[in-house]
Amino acid sequence: MRRSRSPQSFAEKSRLLLHQAELDLFHGCFEKSASASYFAVENALNALSLERQGNLPKGYRSSWRSWAGGFLRKPQSSIGCIGYV
Repeated sequence: MRRSRSPQSFAEKSRLLLHQAELDLFHGCFEKSASASYFAVENALNALSLERQGNLPKGYRSSWRSWAGGFLRKPQSSIGCIGYV
């Protein structure tokens, strides 16, 4: 039986992973905390993709690429933009 792939299920998984990352950080497990944080963000992006587009991007790290196109655009003017990569 296939698990539900609703935006709410991805959002809940993201919240759980973020909580786990905070616990790991508190206990000094820095690598584990970084991993949980990464997957928390990835699940949040999947929730947003499902909510806005109705489907999940295909392939490894596709959710990151699809959202980077919307969030990481070059600024219209470089004045006042410090640290843009």
